[in-house]
Amino acid sequence: MKYIIFQFLLAIAFQACIAQNKTTPCKDTFEVDIDNTGLYENASLIKDSMQKKLEIVFEMDFNDSIYIYCGTKIIQHKKIETNKPLGVSRETVKIDYSNYKDTPRISIFLKKKNDCISFFPKRGKRMAYINHINGAWSVELSNIIREYR
Repeated sequence: MKYIIFQFLLAIAFQACIAQNKTTPCKDTFEVDIDNTGLYENASLIKDSMQKKLEIVFEMDFNDSIYIYCGTKIIQHKKIETNKPLGVSRETVKIDYSNYKDTPRISIFLKKKNDCISFFPKRGKRMAYINHINGAWSVELSNIIREYR
């Protein structure tokens, strides 16, 4: 009897361990904001904007391990922490989606907070500024490299 109970508890513990490491892309897709301001310094503008590449910048409140998906494939797993005085993380993620026939959905999953966001990149916009404050997300696509001081 003790042996059966031990096996049962071991099976439950094993399932719990597997469930904690399994992440999947978000089910919903978020609408992005497009930065259309004309106020920028010429050096801050990305010149070749039609490449199928995206650089993700994490602003505001990040202090978590993240998984980044391109389509259904995990392409990055790293720790992102916001530098509080600057309001931005020094870590960025670069995605090259030129090998995809159709534009893939980009998903960002926060491990500790068990929260995620998905969006589609737009051709012609090479920067994605991601904010996460009190459980609310925002995504802004742009061709302007922001300066943080």
